[in-house]
Formats: sequence, structure tokens, C-alpha cells
Amino acid sequence: MKERTHPLAVTAVVIVLLLFDAHAAESLSVLLQKGIYAEETEGNLDAAIKIYEGIIKEAEANRSLVAQAQYRLGMCYHKKGKKEDAVLAFQTLVDSFPNESELIAKTKDRLSELGQPVLVTVARKIWANAEDLEWGARVSPDGQLLAFTDWKTGDLAVRDLRTGQNQRLTHNKSLEDGLAWYPVFSPDGKQIAYAFSVGRENQELRILTIQNPEPRVVLKRTAPCFPADWSPNGAEIVALLRGPDKRESSLALIGVSDGAIRTLLAVSNRIPSDVRFTPDGHSLVYSRKPSDETEGQDLFLLHIADAQESALIQHPANDALFDWAPGGQTVLFTSDRRGTKDLWSIQVDSGKAKGEPKLIKPNLGSVTPLGVSRSGALFYGISSGGDGMYRAELDFQTGKILSSPQPIPRQASSSVIRLALSPNGRYLAYYVPQRTDFYWPKLMILDLATGKHRESYAGFSNRWLSPPKWLPDNRTLFQRITGTSREHRVEMHLIDTHTDTATTLAIDDSVPMNFSQWTVAFDLQTLAHVRWSASRQAFVVVRRDLKTGQEREAVLIEKPGSDETYAFQFSPDLKSLYYSVNPQSASVEHPAIAFRYHFEADRRQEFIRWTNSFELFPSPDSTQIALVGRAKKNGSLFKLLTLDNDQPREQWTTTITGRCDLDPGWTADGRYFVCRKESPEAGEGKRQLLAISAQTGQLHPSGLSVSWVAGATYVHPDGKQVFFAASEPSVREAWVMENFLPQVAAK
Repeated sequence: MKERTHPLAVTAVVIVLLLFDAHAAESLSVLLQKGIYAEETEGNLDAAIKIYEGIIKEAEANRSLVAQAQYRLGMCYHKKGKKEDAVLAFQTLVDSFPNESELIAKTKDRLSELGQPVLVTVARKIWANAEDLEWGARVSPDGQLLAFTDWKTGDLAVRDLRTGQNQRLTHNKSLEDGLAWYPVFSPDGKQIAYAFSVGRENQELRILTIQNPEPRVVLKRTAPCFPADWSPNGAEIVALLRGPDKRESSLALIGVSDGAIRTLLAVSNRIPSDVRFTPDGHSLVYSRKPSDETEGQDLFLLHIADAQESALIQHPANDALFDWAPGGQTVLFTSDRRGTKDLWSIQVDSGKAKGEPKLIKPNLGSVTPLGVSRSGALFYGISSGGDGMYRAELDFQTGKILSSPQPIPRQASSSVIRLALSPNGRYLAYYVPQRTDFYWPKLMILDLATGKHRESYAGFSNRWLSPPKWLPDNRTLFQRITGTSREHRVEMHLIDTHTDTATTLAIDDSVPMNFSQWTVAFDLQTLAHVRWSASRQAFVVVRRDLKTGQEREAVLIEKPGSDETYAFQFSPDLKSLYYSVNPQSASVEHPAIAFRYHFEADRRQEFIRWTNSFELFPSPDSTQIALVGRAKKNGSLFKLLTLDNDQPREQWTTTITGRCDLDPGWTADGRYFVCRKESPEAGEGKRQLLAISAQTGQLHPSGLSVSWVAGATYVHPDGKQVFFAASEPSVREAWVMENFLPQVAAK
């Protein structure tokens, strides 16, 4: 009988959801009591469930209260007659809160009532510093060995998981001797097939016996061949054969004895990953994109005899094959359909999914499948680190760090791709990749006042994003997207972070590669940007009325020189556009020239000539302009000009040794020009934040040195807080999960 929900209950749920956000800062114990009241006094189980889920999601630091909410959540599902949800909630409590002895005792009673044995799932770390765990590491069928690539030498190696000892099976002197990767164990665990590469043109499929590791070449190619799995009878290996230009690839079977190739499926952009034979050897199961337009992956099955493909799991989320569970009737896969990366299972019968997917283990995090042993132990790698967001507080005048850099929590463990601080200093916009295999950026908005993250927009594809730029309304973002070097395509969009929609301003094809610099500026009424017009073969400046959408264009540079580069900057008052034309090698005979374009007069005026290639940065009040050029020996020259009646007057010139990145430019009060300077004393790859006094040209090192990542550094309007992206240490670990499989068979 289908369960019905009373309309008043639905209304109550909506009210509770609204109240939960409004009282997010309220005491957790009070929220818990509200949930218990809704559950036991009002009998409103749906409202109680929402409150408990909110506590669990938002307050994981208070483990005792979260454990209580987890128990109450299980009780609500128990009362609603939802056995599987109740079992999962109770089992999560057992797994996640082993020290809550009283709750564990009550939970065991509830599981007994549901006819479900208590499963003590054990997850053990088996390799703490597993830096080599990438590009296809795989566990042996008996779960005793882990094959991986030694990235110091390029050798194929195995780790004995019982002793923790590593052994190299091949003997390179260095990576120049070749690279062994994508190892796959044979069904009996005695042999390993792997890809071997020496340069781009020499690609081989090799096999060696572990006890007598003398490699045997099975197949030679001029393009990569990546083994994925052995057939159950050990006679064939399924591999991905990449085409010479990497556009046309194929899934094929390779004969172990003779290297014979049997092509099964031609692929282009929708490349299968995590390919596995079915236990009977008649089919292949793998993950791939269902279409070129979609972002996530689905699970597919390919029947080998007739090469017919059929969908096994179709869902808008990103589903990735993990492996077969022992017994050959259950496929394990990861999915983000609940908003987190979880482990799921699906029963398979006669090549078709049977029943609905079943959640096995929530919140796996950023994991890499390493395989499942015959005994049912699940092996996986965990990665953390990447590019994160940081906040520090500085006194630019004294060069003192008022508060050391602190990481800003971000969505899950995703790396930050780009970030931008809103003009009022309240919001951070940043992108994270949605998929492990593809860029597919997702725009997130962090409210610094409340600490809340939310997804805003995810409609862009796998291309290069420039840092987003906020409009003065603290609501709208300008986003520029660059295609691949082959496409030479530029797109410009406005993203409304309140409605989570994007408006396309322009799409320009055949943009010259020397159009490396671009700019955009705004006020409350106007947006101005520079773009390339393929039809005119010219750089044009566009002014857009933000209310009406009407645009006015003016040509800046027609038929630009192929040996010149250009740098553009608007004055903050939007009355002028400054740009420099830089020859390939600036000199006295061929100087770099700056121009000022006056919008109202539609007039271009030569501004200054310099023997260095340079960029221009008008001050916030538009009364000064900084010229930044490259000095000899990879240094930088800074020149500050005051603008008096259109005539520039030099204030000072200073030289900085070492390379400088020019972000973030001027502080909001116009007192300092801030850049990131190469800092060898702080370590390789480090940049130091450096402020230059606009009044005197004096250098003010901040003492803040961070790992450099692409993007900008932002100074808060208060002139003290600094926000930036930096590389966090990357950590890889190998884990094994045991005693989880009985949940697969639970009914």
C-alpha cells in the first residue's frame, strides 16, 4: 500500500525547513529537543527527520549530539515502517560512533527487532604515505599484494600488505628508461599485465610473472594501450587502445598468448573507465558518459559476442563502477546522487539490473578504487589536499601579519579552481570540479558572514575559466571562458547568483592567440569589456547598459600585428580605456606604446612610450596609473604616473628583483599596489605578498608566503583581510574496508 502524507504534515515540513535555516546558529541541544517534540508529541515524523538530518549535516563537530540525532533518525524511519532506511541509519551509528556505548546498546536492540545482525564494519589504513597510488594501482585477488607504479623510477612495483614491504619488479635507472603503469593482476594472482611507455611513440602491453619477473611484450603500438581487466579464464585482456591523435579510441580484447586484437567498441569523447569482465566472461561492465552533452557517468554493459551495449544504471548523478562483489551477482559503484560520494550496490541478473540500487556506505570522500578481494574486502585509495582557500590579516604599512593564514572550509574535498571576493567583502565565489575525470566546473558561493556554501551555477563545460569578477551589486558575476588552443574560442557571460542563471554576452571564434590579456569593468549602470570581432578582424570595446541590455561598440585596433601583444584596463570611472601595444622585443627603436581611449569623445590618444613591454593599472580614483614592465633578469619595473589634464606626470619608479604576479593590483583605498613576488627564500614554488606604497614607491614585504596557484589574491575593503588560493599538501592513503558485504544481501 502506498504511503500517503497529510497536507498539514507537508506544510509543517516546509515550515520546519524554513525555521531550520533561520535558527542555524541556535543551540544544537535545543534543535534536538524540537526534533524529539515533533517526533514524540506531535507525531510529525517527516518534520523530525528534517531536523535530525540538519543536525547531522551541519554540526558534525559535536559528536554526542550528532549521535543522538542519528539514533532518533533511525527511530523515525522505524516508526514509518521504512526498514532499509532504519537499518542504514542504525548501522551508520554503529560504524561512526563506537564510543557512544549507551546508544550502541539501544541500537543493537532496534536492529534485533528489525531482524538485522549488527555489522561492525572495519575500515583500516594499510598504507599511510601512498604517494604512488595513482594511474591504476590494483590489489591482487587474494588481497595480499598491491601493484603500483614507482614514480621515482617508473618501475612496476608491488607492496606486501601483510608486511608493508615494497618490491620493484622491474629495474629502471630513471623515468627516462620507461614508465610501467595501469597494472592488472591475472585471475590466479600470479601475473601482472601493464602498460609500458618509452616516449610518445613506443607503447607496449607487457606481462610478467611475479615470482620470475621477466617482462614479455604482448603488443607494440605507437599510441597508448591501457589494460583494464583479465578475462576470468585468463586468456584475454580488455584494454583501451588510444588513437594516434587521442580522438578515436577503442575498447578491445588482446590475446594473452599471441597479442591478437579484437575490437569491440569504437569511442571518442565518451571513453569507458573502470572496465571489468562479468564473472561469466561473456560481457564487460564499465562507466562512461551517456552523451557528449552530459556531465556525469552511467554504468553500461557490453555483450562481447555481438558487441551490443546496454545501460545498466542511468541516473543524472555521476555513477562510477567500483568492482564486482564476490559471488558475481552484485556490482559495487560510487555515486554522488545524495550530494556526497557514497558506495552503492545493484543486483545484476542475466545482464540486467535487478531492483533498485542500495546504499552501502555513505561519505566515502575522494576515493580511488583499488579492487575487491575474493574474501570480500574492499580496497581503496583516499586523496586529500589540492588547492584550497585561505584568509589572513595583514598590516601593509608595517609589514606585520596580524593573523596567520587559516584555511576556509570548502565543499567536500574538491580543489578550488578560481575564486573572487565580492566588492562588499561578504561573498567568495569559487569553482570546484564536479568530476574526477573532467573539469566540468561548478560555481559555489560562500557567505563569509554565515559560513554557508551553496551551489550557484554548473552550466559551463570543460574549458579554461578566467577568475570570475563581481559586479558592484554583489550579486552578479562576469565570467570569461576560453576554449582550447585548437578552438581559439572566447565566451563572456553574466551569472546571476540569486537566480542561478547565466546570460551570454558574446561568443567569439577565431580569437588570435596573442589576445592574451583582457579586461572588464562595471559600475551600477554599465558593463564595459574588450572583445575580438572576427567579422571586423579587430579588437572592439563594448559598453552594455545593464538595465536595457543595449550595447555600443567602438573599434580599438584593426588587423593587429601577429608579433604584438596587448594589455587592456578600464579606468574605474569608466570614462577611459588604457591599453598598451607591446612588440615582441621592446627597445628604443621599437618601443611599447600606451594609448588612452576616451569614450565620450570617441577619441584615441597616445599616452606614453616605454622601452619595456608593460601593462597599465589605473588607481581606484582614476587619478593615477601604475605601469608595470618586465626588467632585465626576470625582474619587474614599477612606474607611477599622476594624470593631470590628460598629461601623465611621473611620481616614482622602482625595481623589484624576481618575477612578480600582478594580482591583486590596487587596494580599495588606493594606498598600495599589491603583487605576488617570487620568494626563493621561502621555498620552491612560493610567492610573497608585497605592497608598494603609492605615495613613496617604498616596498612593504608582508611576510606572507604561500604556494602559488592560478588565480588572484583579494584584499578586503577593510584593508587588512587578505583572501587567496594556495596549494595544500597532497596526501594519499590506502585503506581496506571489511565486513560490509552482508549489507549487500540484506532485504
